Amino acid sequence: MNVQECLRRGVGIYRRTSGGGTIYEDEGQLIYGLIVRDPQRFGIPGHRQRSFAFVNKAVIGALGDLTIHAEYAPVNDVVVVGKKISGCAQTRRGSAFLHHGTLIMRYDPGIMFSLLTVDEDKMRSKGMIHPSQRVSSLEQESGHPIDQQVLISSLVDHFSKLLGIAFRPSELSAIEVEQSSRLVEERYSQDAWNYLR
Repeated sequence: MNVQECLRRGVGIYRRTSGGGTIYEDEGQLIYGLIVRDPQRFGIPGHRQRSFAFVNKAVIGALGDLTIHAEYAPVNDVVVVGKKISGCAQTRRGSAFLHHGTLIMRYDPGIMFSLLTVDEDKMRSKGMIHPSQRVSSLEQESGHPIDQQVLISSLVDHFSKLLGIAFRPSELSAIEVEQSSRLVEERYSQDAWNYLR
């Protein structure tokens, strides 16, 4: 990650508890999250890579509804004709399971790759000159803009079928709002947390 360029552009830097590589998020991406207790009860495998493959079935199904043929690419990507359009991460705490990911609806490679640092040797070993050769977007692959609400509805539907759960909209409780605000103040807004290596 190019910290100085992030600061120059006013892009926030946040470390996530699920670990993994650096990702760039903006309004051109849909970020989703799935949190369940007792994941095996819902068919989510205990093995890390198998759980990535399992949960990404819902993402691939939702993209299929948009006539985008996507595939799972281990360890944690979804690709279209070999180009990444979605990445995800997971963590487990006791009986709780968190899986979250991003779907690139549209993006500006100039901005994204001025903020992310990519290992040039790794790129060359894959026969690529620029990282944009490995990344695409839903708009590029479909040839038209994607309605975000349609994509959200399709994701919810496929997660519901995959897990056997009937989702329903709800607001955060007062306790959840208080706890999340406290976590932001005490941890997630702190450089000591975000720059910890």
